[in-house]
Order: sequence, then structure tokens, then C-alpha cells
Amino acid sequence: MKKILVLIVTVLGLYIPSQMEAQDVLKYLMKTNTAICNDSTKDINTRKIAVFKVDELTYLQTQAFPAASILNQEADSVRLNTINSAVKLLNEQSLAMNTYVNLFLKRLSDCKKRNRDKVSYIFKHATLDNSMWHDMDKDLVMSYYDRSDYPIQFCLDCDWEKALEFIRTIDWSQYE
Repeated sequence: MKKILVLIVTVLGLYIPSQMEAQDVLKYLMKTNTAICNDSTKDINTRKIAVFKVDELTYLQTQAFPAASILNQEADSVRLNTINSAVKLLNEQSLAMNTYVNLFLKRLSDCKKRNRDKVSYIFKHATLDNSMWHDMDKDLVMSYYDRSDYPIQFCLDCDWEKALEFIRTIDWSQYE
């Protein structure tokens, strides 16, 4: 049952149409994961994974676009370039986060039962060791970390591309 659940979540998470424009990644992930959160027919762990993704996407947005910068109404080319850079960053991080979470679920389902704690530890610490914003609000950024009631226990303040790059360097055959 657990492997079927992980397979379903992985397939749903990896289904991002290849023709999708880069700026649509965050919106697509937010929409699909919000729908999963609100779907009471879904398994509770699937919904909790979706809750984490929605919370992380929201956190990314608030860090990339602080309220003070949104209130500034100047529309010069420098500001537009800054906004475009932030949107690009958001979408790259969103895609990397989604890939990271799905890879975590795959590695967890592929590993031997005795190695699950080691695999979880490696993935968790990669999110902790690859901070993006260096946010001092530890209560917020660590809100999922070490929560036994959530299947995804990652730090919110993470450079998902760097964490994913690190995870891909590991020889996972020793854990299978």
C-alpha cells in the first residue's frame, strides 16, 4: 500500500508538461498541490506532502517578493529586470523543490527498511545545509523539520537546486 501511495505521488509530482513555460511552474505546482490538499478522498500522507509543497511555494514567494518591494510602484527597467529575475528564481526553485521531494519519496521507497532513517537524514540535512535566504525566523523555517506527524521533514529555507545537486552526487545503491 505504501509503495503504491509513493508511486502515485511521484507520478503526480513528476507530471509537469514538457511544453510548460518556465513562468508557469510555480502557478502549476501551487494549483495542483492546493487541489490535492483540499481533496478529502486523497490519503492523509499525500495531502500532507501537498501541504508542505504549498507552504514551501508560499515561503519562496514571500522571500522573493517582500511586501515592501511590492508596495514600491516604480516601473523602471531596473525594477522590471529585478522582478523578472525573481520570477525566474521562483520557478527554478519551485521545480527543483518538487523534483527533490519526489526523489526523496522514490529513494525512501527503494531503500531497505533498515536504511530509511539514513536516507531521511541525508535528505533532511541537505535542506538544512543549503540555506538560500539565511532567514533568522527559525520557528518558521524549521516548522516541518523533525515533525514525526509529517512525511516531509525539510527546512523551508533551502536552495533547492543546490540541495538537489548534492543529493544527485550520492551513490544510493548502498542503501537499496
